[in-house]
Amino acid sequence: MLFGDVRISLEELAKRLCQEIREKVNAFGPRPRNQNWTECVMKVLHRHGNALKYEVLCQHIEGCHEWLLDLIWWKNEPEIGIALAVECEWGGTRDIIDDFQKLLCTKAPLKVLIYDGGNIPKHGDDVQAAIKNEMKIYHHHVAGETYLFLAFGDRQQYCHRFVVPRDGVLEEINFELLIDAPAASMAAPA
Repeated sequence: MLFGDVRISLEELAKRLCQEIREKVNAFGPRPRNQNWTECVMKVLHRHGNALKYEVLCQHIEGCHEWLLDLIWWKNEPEIGIALAVECEWGGTRDIIDDFQKLLCTKAPLKVLIYDGGNIPKHGDDVQAAIKNEMKIYHHHVAGETYLFLAFGDRQQYCHRFVVPRDGVLEEINFELLIDAPAASMAAPA
């Protein structure tokens, strides 16, 4: 990959995020606030980034600060750059797309968008359609860039992957479903 590799497989990262974020959020009870969700996301990603020997830059963690994106895993050796870029948004579709546009323009091998899937599948379908539209109008894709989309919904969570097939403009965007898990008795974003 042009931008380097990440020290964890996409599938393993997706599995850990789905499980560990939900577990942490459940500790807040049945109606956690959006801020609780964000803090849980950052703590899980911070812990995994540190374990993989990345410098983790984000808010919501003591001693850390945000750098352009909600969270990044920064690498210094053998080359410098972003290994993982993350945006996390619990607002409506427009807010999610505004954050996603930052990921489109970021040079990183793995880009993660974590968002409120709301009433899946309806809200999730609307968000996915908007994401796909943004990807189609963006002209600077790089072959091999990988996107991980993780949506926490009212009744379930799901995770999709998209690997950019070629440089430049893309006319067709097809997400691959990685995880589709019921969230019965689990907290959902407020």
